[in-house]
Amino acid sequence: MIANHDFPYHDQAKFLIGDIGSKYVVGQNQVDAHGSQRKHFVSKSTLCFCTAAAQVRFNHSDNVVMDIPANVLITFLSNIREIFIVTVADQVTLYIWMEGVLPQSDVIWPE
Repeated sequence: MIANHDFPYHDQAKFLIGDIGSKYVVGQNQVDAHGSQRKHFVSKSTLCFCTAAAQVRFNHSDNVVMDIPANVLITFLSNIREIFIVTVADQVTLYIWMEGVLPQSDVIWPE
C-alpha cells in the first residue's frame, strides 16, 4: 500500500467506468491494520491515482467536482466520509487509498 500510515484506519478502493454515479463509503473495504475492526471511519488523508483524468465529489453528491489528473498522485487532506464517482472514462482505472480515524459517536452514517 502506498499510504503513509499516519492514522490507525486504512481503506483502499478501485473504480472503473461501470462505477460512474456510484457512492463509496470510507471504511467499506477497510484494510487490516492495528486490528481488523471493519468500521466506517473519516479519512484524514486520501491519496488518488488515475490512469487517465477522472472526476469525483467528496461527502455529498452536490459538492464541487474534484478533478483527478492522469498519472499523478494527488492527496486530499480533509475529512472525507463518502466518495461519489462523477466520471471515469473507458479503459481507465481510478485508485484511492484512505487513512483516518473513527468519527465522533454522534455522527449518523449512511447505510
